[in-house]
Amino acid sequence: MRNWILTIDKNMNNFEENEREWLKHRIYVKTVVSMSEAIRLLTKMDFLLVVITADDIEYLSYLQIMRNMKPMPILIINSKYNISEKIEALRLGADEYLFCPRSNEEYIASGKALIRRYTVFNHQPEKPLTIITYHDIFMCVEYRKLFLKGKEIKLTRKEFDLVHLLFSSIGRVYTHEQIFMTIWNDEMIDISENYAIWSLITRVRKKLRSISDSVEYIKTVRDVGYCIDIIPE
Repeated sequence: MRNWILTIDKNMNNFEENEREWLKHRIYVKTVVSMSEAIRLLTKMDFLLVVITADDIEYLSYLQIMRNMKPMPILIINSKYNISEKIEALRLGADEYLFCPRSNEEYIASGKALIRRYTVFNHQPEKPLTIITYHDIFMCVEYRKLFLKGKEIKLTRKEFDLVHLLFSSIGRVYTHEQIFMTIWNDEMIDISENYAIWSLITRVRKKLRSISDSVEYIKTVRDVGYCIDIIPE
């Protein structure tokens, strides 16, 4: 079985050189250009190490989720040293923060040291996180976070409960009664309570539309309820 590391780097010109150096140590490299792509790949593969080249990448809001997904070290590399960012990155789960390594040898040595440390101590997360991905949507249920096209969408408790319910079963139609029971934890006894559901749906749709060119995910099923539309790949 091959040993893989995952790198997140918008500058794909770095890929060939990094791959060549890691191959000297019988380690293969997969590179993606965004944190959302990295999270999606982590749901499918195990890696010895994750390397985030922080230049022009918004990574902090994803870091705590990534930290708890797999028992792997996380290395941050940044050409623009920022002490407050370093402290926050380490607090959220990064294992090392390097300011612009002077050579590939320094970067590789730091990466190998982190791999060795994790192999020895065999860190294990408490339990797997619940990750939901659909087109440009990424959700982490335990951290109650939702990202669309790599940007975090801030949701209230009820708004998150709604999207979690709908995205937990793509294409399934949830009736007004089922939605009301799940979100408000009560039986729907008055038709006027449909307004509360409609208002909640409207707020969520508005927030999802705030990201330009986003898909209309929530579909209205007339006189029945709502579902997540099945969108062709």
